[in-house]
Amino acid sequence: MTSHTPTHTHLSLEFGAVLKRTVTRFEKIFLPMLALFAVTLLALGASVLAIIAITWGLYTILPTGPVIMATLVTFVAIAVLFVLYAILSVTIMNVRILEKPTFDFLPLFKRSYKQIFPVFTILLVTGLGELGGYVLGILPGIWLAIVLSFVTFIAVFEDKGLNHTISKSAHLVKDDFWNVFAFALFSVLGALVLSIIPFVGSIFQVVFGIFTYALTYELYKTLEHNKGAGSDTTHYNKNIVLVTKLFAVCALLALIILSLVFAAFLAGAITETI
Repeated sequence: MTSHTPTHTHLSLEFGAVLKRTVTRFEKIFLPMLALFAVTLLALGASVLAIIAITWGLYTILPTGPVIMATLVTFVAIAVLFVLYAILSVTIMNVRILEKPTFDFLPLFKRSYKQIFPVFTILLVTGLGELGGYVLGILPGIWLAIVLSFVTFIAVFEDKGLNHTISKSAHLVKDDFWNVFAFALFSVLGALVLSIIPFVGSIFQVVFGIFTYALTYELYKTLEHNKGAGSDTTHYNKNIVLVTKLFAVCALLALIILSLVFAAFLAGAITETI
C-alpha cells in the first residue's frame, strides 16, 4: 500500500495568467469598491463643508482674540485628524473587500476602526521610507517601493507590527523583484496614459485604479501561495527593516529642512512688505 504526499501547486506568475485571475477578482469587487468610493467621496465632501461652515460661523460670532483663534485652530486640527482617520479606515475596508466582496460597509468599518492606529504607523514609516529613497535618488526610491509593495495587505491581514510587515513584504518580493516591477510599471504607465485622455480620462482612471489594486492583491496572494501558502513562518530581515527606517529618517530631515527654508522665505517676504 503506497501513500501519496500532496504537492504544493505553484500559481503562474506569467503576465497573462495573473491578469486573468485579476479580471475574475475585479468582476467581483468592482461594484462594492465603486460604491465605497462614492460614499467616501460624499462623506468627505460633507465633512469638509461642515468644518468650513462651523469654523466660519464661530469666527464671525465669537469675539476676536488669541484664545478664540487658538480654539478655532485646535478645532480645525482635530477635524482634519478625524477626516484622515476616516480615510485610513476606508483603506482598510478596501483591503477587506478585496478578500471578501460585500456591500455591508458598517461591519467593515467597525472592524477596520480597531486597526487604524497600528496600520497608520506602519504605512507612515514605510511611506516615509519610500520618500526618503526618492530623496536619496530615484533608483533607491523605486527599489524600496517595489520591496514594500505588499505592506498594506500584510499590515491589515496579519496585524503583527512594523518589522514583521516590512520583512514579509521583502520575503515575498525576493527572487521575483522584476516580476513585481513589471506589474508596477504596467500600473503606472496605464494610469499615465489614461490621465491624458480628455473628459472621460478621470472616469477611466478610477476604474483602472480599482483594477490595479486588484492586480496588486492578486500578485500578493500568488506570491504568498507560492512561498508557503499563507504559512505563519517569520522571515525577519533586519537589513531591509534598518534601511527602511534610515530612509524614513532621511525623509523626515528633508521635510524639516524644507519647512525651515519655507518659513524663512515667508518671514522674509512678510518683512519686505512691512
